Amino acid sequence: MKQAANCIPNSQFPRRAEAIIKTFETKEPIRILMTSNTRQGIEIFNQELPKLIPDKNQIQTAVRFFPFDKPSIMTRAVAGIQPKLMVLLETELWPGLLQALKTRCCRIIIINGRITEKSLQRYHLCPSVWQTLRPDKILAISSSDADRFRQFFGPDGVEIMANIKFDRIVPSKTSGDDYSRLNSILTPGRPFVVLASLRREEEP
Repeated sequence: MKQAANCIPNSQFPRRAEAIIKTFETKEPIRILMTSNTRQGIEIFNQELPKLIPDKNQIQTAVRFFPFDKPSIMTRAVAGIQPKLMVLLETELWPGLLQALKTRCCRIIIINGRITEKSLQRYHLCPSVWQTLRPDKILAISSSDADRFRQFFGPDGVEIMANIKFDRIVPSKTSGDDYSRLNSILTPGRPFVVLASLRREEEP
């Protein structure tokens, strides 16, 4: 992990990280290190990244496994990468990583942030430790998630954003896309059934 990076999106949810890269624009050269805890996540990154940035010469990307969150390991990893910005998806609060980033004065942002009441209670077991590791900015997916982050980290820098999980799914106007193919099958007024797993709703 000897290469420098300006931004490190770290997530077990590579599809959502890709949504960020797909719309990312920069006038200056930038290097991005994408990390995942799973082999599947690494495979998705390696397969999809060339499709996402074929003409974005200003953006260089690399894909690696996320290191074990041991302070000594994270200290070496962050020192080798020398990041300027760390982007964490969902609620990836790794204390060893956060401490290493804070030591090197790296900015930390949580996007698509979520935190359950159960997780909040667990973090409250050692509040003084977490206060020293506070991210610079937290963008939560709902007002309730934002309130829980504020209870734990304080109100500064906590805002609400659209949930990437849903809002990245936007119909394309390209004639050959999946939506056009579906429209040719599902004509207006035709009944159809969608079979899917059900979980507690995240948005209305």
